[in-house]
Amino acid sequence: SEASFLLDLHKTFRANANAQRIAEKLERIFLGEQVDVTIKDRQDIVAYLTFFEMLASMYDRRVIFVSSFDSLFGYDFFLAVNNKAVREIELEPYREYYVEIYKLKPVWEAYRRRKNLPIPFDSSNEGKK
Repeated sequence: SEASFLLDLHKTFRANANAQRIAEKLERIFLGEQVDVTIKDRQDIVAYLTFFEMLASMYDRRVIFVSSFDSLFGYDFFLAVNNKAVREIELEPYREYYVEIYKLKPVWEAYRRRKNLPIPFDSSNEGKK
């Protein structure tokens, strides 16, 4: 039932047109394309981050675990939270709205490092894949 729950979450995330617009831009940036993320993208960024704030809240309440959702959401999470423009436009100015993301990020990074998994836009290696 956990797998079914996670797949439903994944479908919900992928069905959100706003979140997917910014997801496409973030991935293109990660792949090395010159794409600008600007304040005009803020509503899409908010939609994207709101999903991860909800996921982080479920983690915090021990409903789900990083090991369960990493393979479905790790790439997408770090594309956003480690992206400089996303941090400048939304995460830093509105930090109080993303408390759960800020709590989950170091835990998730530690998990990925233990598993030798890549962390997109890793802050210790800014801009590198």
